[in-house]
Amino acid sequence: MDQARERLGRRPPFLTHAWIRSWWEAFGAEARLHVLVARERGAVAAIAPFMRVRRRMYGLAVRSLELVANPHTPQSGILASLDAPGASGAILDHLLDCDGTWDILTLSQLPAEGETMAEIQRLSRERNLPFGIWPALRSPYVETTGDWDSYERSLRRKHRSNIRNRLARLERLGTVRLETVGPDDDFSAALEEGSGSRRPRGRRPPGAPFSRSPDRRGSTGDWRNGSDDAGSSR
Repeated sequence: MDQARERLGRRPPFLTHAWIRSWWEAFGAEARLHVLVARERGAVAAIAPFMRVRRRMYGLAVRSLELVANPHTPQSGILASLDAPGASGAILDHLLDCDGTWDILTLSQLPAEGETMAEIQRLSRERNLPFGIWPALRSPYVETTGDWDSYERSLRRKHRSNIRNRLARLERLGTVRLETVGPDDDFSAALEEGSGSRRPRGRRPPGAPFSRSPDRRGSTGDWRNGSDDAGSSR
């Protein structure tokens, strides 16, 4: 799967063989794996990791066909080639043609603006199939406009007081600074530093700076494909 993933282009780590296998070993005991592969002229154009599971909904026993995911999965979806934009739609179209083998199709943890979300809505409307969409996950980031002072003034008084208290506790350990990580910076290095992966586990020594840039006042990041709002379609 990972070799095909390289041909399909850069995608979230949650669609790698390693992630899906680990997830399956932890959560897949009551399900049956159902992986679909779409090919174009012999080459892999899309991979869809589904599973079959029996559930009870509103008191009824149903056969559910679902993406390999649950609330522990930050993002899921169909892994499709950028050179074959209709591949994910072809897989969904195939599933709808095989609707006699399932009662409900669940696509969870999808990027809200992704191709799969748009395709399942289009196909459902064309076939007059009932479907629903609900928010499943929002990535942890703060959207700001203007400068830092303007953003801080927009916060509620209790929130600002809480931030000041936390800041005071941090300053007792050392100098606290905020650093902006932009698109031209080394995002991977900044992420490693921010997560502490370059430092042995334990508390930061007293007097150590919180970050390395004394003259920047914002903090931003895009998490590279992980920052989209996610939704679920059923």
